Amino acid sequence: MDQDAIASRIASLEGGIFHRKGQFGVVVAAGPKPMVGDLNKGEDLRAYTAVANLLSPLLLAEHTPLSGPFARPEVMNAWLGRFIDGQAWLQCDISG
Repeated sequence: MDQDAIASRIASLEGGIFHRKGQFGVVVAAGPKPMVGDLNKGEDLRAYTAVANLLSPLLLAEHTPLSGPFARPEVMNAWLGRFIDGQAWLQCDISG
């Protein structure tokens, strides 16, 4: 995706999603203020979901494992995709 295509698609989104195109990239703000982003907090995450869906083709296919439950690829992928598929994250086994 090139910067002009991203900026154009962001401009078409509704829900208070803002962007600024610079020389080297596009900055996106999903909504007018930062949120916790916790699926269990009951926040309206529609702006986050719209941006996550728009940028999903840019996500890495493989990630450097972190520690704890995030060392398992299925947990890491579920967490990174939590705004696209919140149920996958909520149902993910993060024990042990």
